[in-house]
Amino acid sequence: MKKDNIYIYPHNPKINYSNPYIKNLEESISPYFNIANTNTGSNAGIFKIFKYLTKLDFIWFNWVEDVPDRKGGYLQLAALVFIILFKRVFSVRIIWTMHNKLSHYKRNIIAKKFLFKLLIRNSDFILTHASEGLEIARQFKVRPQTKLKFIHHPLFNNLPEKSYEKDTDILIWGSIIPYKGIDKFLEYLYINKFAEKWKIKIIGEIPDKEYELKLSKYSNEFTVIQNRFIEFNQLKEEIYKSKFVLFTYLKDSVLSSGALMDSLSMGAIVIGPNYGAFKDLDEMGFVKSYNRWEEIENIIIKYNDLDFKQYSKAIEIFVKENHWKSFGSKILDWIL
Repeated sequence: MKKDNIYIYPHNPKINYSNPYIKNLEESISPYFNIANTNTGSNAGIFKIFKYLTKLDFIWFNWVEDVPDRKGGYLQLAALVFIILFKRVFSVRIIWTMHNKLSHYKRNIIAKKFLFKLLIRNSDFILTHASEGLEIARQFKVRPQTKLKFIHHPLFNNLPEKSYEKDTDILIWGSIIPYKGIDKFLEYLYINKFAEKWKIKIIGEIPDKEYELKLSKYSNEFTVIQNRFIEFNQLKEEIYKSKFVLFTYLKDSVLSSGALMDSLSMGAIVIGPNYGAFKDLDEMGFVKSYNRWEEIENIIIKYNDLDFKQYSKAIEIFVKENHWKSFGSKILDWIL
C-alpha cells in the first residue's frame, strides 16, 4: 500500500537534541507514512517546506507558533501564512499539535496570537495532549470539518526494577526558565518559613544569568540548586530517590509537558498545577494537583498513606497503553 508523504516541522538537529519529541514522533509514524524530510536537518525553517510542497499529502506542525522568534521570523511568518491559506492549491492537509495555550515567550506576542488563531481555524487536524486543548480550540470557533483529537503525550517505559531509598522530598528538573515559576515557589517557601521544611533538589540549565542570581538567594542546605544539564540515566536515579517530582508551571501558556510524562515513565509521584495535562492525569490518579502553593504541604503529609504497589501497577498499565510504539497507529486511524 502506498504511504502518504508527510513533512514534520521543526526538523532542526539543534531543536531535536534539546527536545526528543520530534525524533520519537518520526520513529513512531515512519511505519505508516513516508517522511519527506527524514534524516535532513535544516536551518531554513519554514522555507525548507517549499522544496517538498508539491509532493506532500500532509504537513505536521509542532511549536510553529514560535516562528516569529526565529531568524528572519517575519519573512518565515509570511511564508507560513501563504502555505496555510493556499494549502488546497497544493492538495496538502495540515496537522497541528497544540502543545501549549500560547508561546511561553512574550516576544512578538501579537504575531504569535495571530498565528495561533490562524492555525486553529485552518488546520485540518488538531492534536492536543491535554483535554483542555479541545476546549481552547472550540472557544476559537474551530471549523466543523476540522478533526480534533486528545491523545495523552506518548512515553516510554523507564520504571525502576527495584525499590530505592528516598533521600529527597521534592525534585524539580528540566530547563530552569521563568515561565516554570520556580522562583515563585521558592519565594513562597521563604516568606512562609518553609525553606527548611523539606529537602529540595533543583537540577537544570539556567540560561538567564539574572534569573540564576534571583534563584541563588534561596539556596541553602535544604534547597540545592544545580545549574547543569542532567543526563537521562542520572535523571532516573534522581527520580527513583525522590518522594515527589514537582512542577511549578505558571498557568498562562502550558498545556502538556514532556517532562511530566518522562517523570511518570520513571514511576514518579508528580505534584503539579491543576490545569492542562496535569489535571487530566490527576483525574486518573497519577498526579497530585494543587490550585495554591498551600495545598502542597497536605499532599506531602499524605505521602505515607499511598499504596505504592497499586500505584506502580497502575502506572505500568498506563505506560503500556500510551507507549510511543502505539502512537503511530493511533494517528493513522485518526487521519486516514
